[in-house]
Amino acid sequence: MREFIDRVASYRPFLDLVLQMFFWVVLIVATWTKDYENMAIAAWWIIFLELVQVNANLKSLKDNW
Repeated sequence: MREFIDRVASYRPFLDLVLQMFFWVVLIVATWTKDYENMAIAAWWIIFLELVQVNANLKSLKDNW
């Protein structure tokens, strides 16, 4: 089980990038179609994913300090 978790964790930067791209596409399409609810949802997810990345970077810096 631990090996599986480590393997999935090694893909995290790629998964973060895929999620970012997905929500940017949703935001672009929602802007184009003027679907304000989906624009707001996509924007919040993009902000959330950015905060998760910043938090991971800060933890990494703290661990390596």
